[in-house]
Amino acid sequence: TEGSTSISAPGAKILVIKNKGDVDALIGLNASVPTTNPLVVRSKTYRIIVHKGVTAVYYKTASGSTTLEITYIN
Repeated sequence: TEGSTSISAPGAKILVIKNKGDVDALIGLNASVPTTNPLVVRSKTYRIIVHKGVTAVYYKTASGSTTLEITYIN
């Protein structure tokens, strides 16, 4: 299943996604996780994303579950 987190306007200019779990997380920015070429945050790693304005982060795992920590700067 897919989960999501909303970010208030004007959206995140810098987004940090930390994957604290043991499985990879698939990410979609401002839309559902795409079926081809999703953004991947590997287990026990983090991603820093510079963007013009992320207002929603969608996430899911291929199997199992993980723990994500999402922080941002507007």
